[in-house]
Amino acid sequence: MIKLGQLYGIEDIHELCPDNQSLRTRDNARKAFDGTYDSRFGQVKLKQRDLFLIGDYGDKGIIAGLWDGNSFRGHFTNEGRTGWFDFAFLSKNGSFQDGEWNWVGSDAPREWRLDKAADATPTLDNVTADIRCSG
Repeated sequence: MIKLGQLYGIEDIHELCPDNQSLRTRDNARKAFDGTYDSRFGQVKLKQRDLFLIGDYGDKGIIAGLWDGNSFRGHFTNEGRTGWFDFAFLSKNGSFQDGEWNWVGSDAPREWRLDKAADATPTLDNVTADIRCSG
């Protein structure tokens, strides 16, 4: 299992929260982006909490990103390598629009399409902790 901090190469992710607070998920009623998605690179299970997106990338690694108003942008792991992603969704209903990815250090985007296979909030196997800002 991979801890979220390992994705960013740090023990504790606190730089993304105000006042150096811990980063953990907070349950809320908005789960439009939650679900299991199929892609040509393998299955992706996603959970959205507040502005954070976390998930399992098949048995390869994890995905973690932040909402920027139009899409979730972040990083993923794939068997020891780290890449970046940009997943555009319609914010009103959570429909996937398009996605891009590449390895860290490479700017040229590659297509990453997600097709929603299940709407239910998935159980994550590779992410070991919740994510939310807490004091």
